[in-house]
Amino acid sequence: MPVVVQSWMNFQQNTYLGIGFGLASNPADLKVQYDPLLGIPISASVEKGVFFVAVLEEIGLVGTVTFFAILGLLFARVYYSGNPELMALFIAPIATNLGDATLFSLGDNGLFIWLLIVFAYSSAVIRSKQPQRSKRVQVG
Repeated sequence: MPVVVQSWMNFQQNTYLGIGFGLASNPADLKVQYDPLLGIPISASVEKGVFFVAVLEEIGLVGTVTFFAILGLLFARVYYSGNPELMALFIAPIATNLGDATLFSLGDNGLFIWLLIVFAYSSAVIRSKQPQRSKRVQVG
């Protein structure tokens, strides 16, 4: 069974809160070994291939609404900074998740994506707090 179908079935069974971060859609197919103390998967990749289904499966409707609200607030701050370079820096890492859902993978690529998003956001905040320089016009 394709991962996206299994992910959708998991979402339907856990609609409101999802199955949780980093859990395989179908552990039997992946033969995932878990850390005995923390229960964290340690032996197989559990990254999903489709971003929207992965978000719904892992964090459910409640988490998805919260996640996109926070992402929207971050986006608004970067957008209203008026800096196209920061907008590109903010949008590009999120757009990469349309092809490979690494946004919730906080190791390697996922961590790098969040670092880029935080850098764009913090740069927009710093830029908004700096006094604007006005152009002086000399008369005469």
